Amino acid sequence: MSNYFEAPEADVEDDSAAAVAGWILWVSLSLVAVSTLIYLGIQVATPAYEDLFRGFGGDLPAVTEFALVAGRYALLVAVLTAIPLINLWRRRRSTEARVGRDFGLVIAGFVVAVFAAAGWVFAMYMPIYTMGSVV
Repeated sequence: MSNYFEAPEADVEDDSAAAVAGWILWVSLSLVAVSTLIYLGIQVATPAYEDLFRGFGGDLPAVTEFALVAGRYALLVAVLTAIPLINLWRRRRSTEARVGRDFGLVIAGFVVAVFAAAGWVFAMYMPIYTMGSVV
């Protein structure tokens, strides 16, 4: 006969799986929130840079032109990043293998957001470098 104060094995495994699922959900929520802030910053700052660069009157580098056009749609990418988070929320009590896939997609979305921010900053500085080579 088992001890009265010991938890059954199944309960311990369920508790640890729930703890891991909760951890994955909160980390995913944090990463999506940071990604959304990055994309929001890009979308808000893009029109200001566009007005500034149009005042120069010259041709802009292709990278900068692309960043100015793509920056208008940055929040759409943030919404796409949130889709795996929604799936994780729906499956928060599940032990399906797809939870790992969705968590991987959230991490990939965060990495894309970081690289998008770095690429956007690079693209916004390109006109300064090209103007410096002319002067």
